[in-house]
Amino acid sequence: MRGAASLETDFLNGEVVRMGRLHGVPTPHNAVLQETVARMHASGSRPGRFTVADLEGFVASRG
Repeated sequence: MRGAASLETDFLNGEVVRMGRLHGVPTPHNAVLQETVARMHASGSRPGRFTVADLEGFVASRG
């Protein structure tokens, strides 16, 4: 929505995911948020497309 080329989720959630991998700590929620927002940005989707239940389902489907 900001019209920026970069996404805050890459900096925020991406850093959490990176640190989790370095220290052997799973961060599935952060990874799903980062990936979902990147896909939404690429396709031009607007915020609010997914509910919290949708996002939880994405996390659960990863195993």
